[in-house]
Amino acid sequence: MGRSLLALWEAGLPHELNLATLETIGPSTLGNILKPSDAWSAHPRVDPGGPGQKPRLVNFSLKTGLSTQVTIHELNFENELLQQKTFDIPGFAFIHDFAITPHYYIFFQNPVVLNPFPFVLGLRGAGQCIEFKADRLRGCG
Repeated sequence: MGRSLLALWEAGLPHELNLATLETIGPSTLGNILKPSDAWSAHPRVDPGGPGQKPRLVNFSLKTGLSTQVTIHELNFENELLQQKTFDIPGFAFIHDFAITPHYYIFFQNPVVLNPFPFVLGLRGAGQCIEFKADRLRGCG
């Protein structure tokens, strides 16, 4: 963003790197756009904009639990927040990536459920508590 180099990952804030040395500076809230607890996606998109519009960076953050909160962030290349929208998805949503069109953001909800209790009790790793549910697959049409 702007003159920043960011390393992105799925489970937390982006980390800023020094442009000259590539040393890690540390977690970045993008000028307080993100909260310290936000998990910003590692898959941002660039919206080239339409006629008379400037390009923008589009990305999302997730907060999971009994329901999942998705926040979409649109930023210009000077690292200024242009727009932010939040919506809820009932239940645990395991969203890894998204697509953009000129009029829509498309999120893919995987057919999985999370049982957090074995993880909380130290019996299993977090990934082992996610179960694929083929009967929840939905097709188009």
